Amino acid sequence: MQQEDPVYWSIDFPDIDRKTAEAIVDSVEELGLATDAIITPPDVFMTFHLDVDTVSALYEAVSSQVQSSSEVRPILTGLSDALAEWLTEREAPEGYE
Repeated sequence: MQQEDPVYWSIDFPDIDRKTAEAIVDSVEELGLATDAIITPPDVFMTFHLDVDTVSALYEAVSSQVQSSSEVRPILTGLSDALAEWLTEREAPEGYE
């Protein structure tokens, strides 16, 4: 049941443990609803669900700091690039270039 032009979706399941998360992934994959599901442990990854305006504001802030510190430049550059890519795949908000 794959879309012709698939996109990335994220689904939150609050208040579950890793064992339950793995069971959900196994069930979804067994049903053929998705493949290669990813479990993101909350103690390792911070996951945001941000709207377009927030992503645009973060892009502006991060992009303005890319040259500020060589120590974190690769991280800021990568984040800026990821935000820009996500924004260009959508209708850009006013003021975004």
